[in-house]
Amino acid sequence: MQQRAETIQKILDNRKPIAEKTSQTIGQLQSLDTELAGLIDYLPKIRSKCDPEKLNPLENNLSGCRMQLRDCWGDLEQLRSRFDRNTFNIGIVGNARQGKSTFLQSLTGLTNAEIPTAAAGHCTGSPSIIVNNTEIYAEVEFYTTEEFLSDVIRPFYTTLGLGESPASVNDFRRPLPKKEFNVTQEGLFAELKKRQERINAYENLLNKQPIRIRQEEFREYIAQQDVTGAPLSKWIAVKMVTIHCPFLVSDVGRVAVCDTPGLGDFICGAEANLVYNIGRHIDAVVMLKRVTYGGIVTPEDTQLYDLLKSAIPEFPPNEWSHFLVNRSDEEPNVAAHFKNQIIEKGIRTRRLIELDCREQQSVLGEFDTILDDIADNQQRLDDRLYKARYLPTIMKSAVVRLFMFGGS
Repeated sequence: MQQRAETIQKILDNRKPIAEKTSQTIGQLQSLDTELAGLIDYLPKIRSKCDPEKLNPLENNLSGCRMQLRDCWGDLEQLRSRFDRNTFNIGIVGNARQGKSTFLQSLTGLTNAEIPTAAAGHCTGSPSIIVNNTEIYAEVEFYTTEEFLSDVIRPFYTTLGLGESPASVNDFRRPLPKKEFNVTQEGLFAELKKRQERINAYENLLNKQPIRIRQEEFREYIAQQDVTGAPLSKWIAVKMVTIHCPFLVSDVGRVAVCDTPGLGDFICGAEANLVYNIGRHIDAVVMLKRVTYGGIVTPEDTQLYDLLKSAIPEFPPNEWSHFLVNRSDEEPNVAAHFKNQIIEKGIRTRRLIELDCREQQSVLGEFDTILDDIADNQQRLDDRLYKARYLPTIMKSAVVRLFMFGGS
């Protein structure tokens, strides 16, 4: 495709009016919410003069209207964020140990020092967005203490049935509750204990303002282990890393690829985080699976596909995702069998790609094809998503206005 950068930029430019209109509507909803709050605050002043049987339902209805408005502008804020980005984001998703980081290395030219891989064990710790840029550097965003306790620690307590989640970091330092666990739960408990035992190594990063780091520091904040296999801890406090570097694909423009910790990594809440990040940060998805030992489609493959459907429910994954079969040399015929199995299991994507993620030229060529497809398809998807989310929200807010000012 000629002039790829200009085509990607056109997609981004076409989104800006939608983002601006959505932002204006969010402001209108917030003003309406302020008016509702004023009405609710006024009700106690007239309570002694009104029939409680009429006033109480009115107060409940006004509170319900405020909840509807907040849901509305929450949906619109996600839409605004999506259409106001300066990059087009492609997510590389899959279970752990499938070759996601190897694919990204082949695409960008970065190495294990910047995009971590490991011969054994789980490697990627924190999610990262890799932005095509002429400079090489990264920006690191950290959790606040509240986010760390609610988004990182609480899911472990909930899943393991450990009782009330810690309300502070000092609470988290206390001995963990002891229970009888099955094997899966033991693995989760071990991960929770790891976060507790290493807290002195990362606690000072919580609440820290974003920092800019050099290329040689990337792995220190992204990976679960260093190049020798020794454990790292800073990733536990990291919410997102944005890496800037030049892609090997020429003329790619303002494109970014997103790397996420692998599912099945004994990280509680990983599925919920993936759905959130796809819905908030990602425009198109490449599902990646390394195929070995018989080419069998596993429940993890179909579960990942279902997660995509819940992340953007307005249209099915076959309209905005691709499936990349990472071919192995161990059994040369299993990839073809796996591709047939994907179709039989009902997994539908725009393209089914087979390659070896270690082969850089194959990765670059297939990424070109993915970008071609995006350029042909994205404007239609953006229009559909806008209509599916914006128009119903406007209707809901109109009902609230009618209730307020129509004499309910």
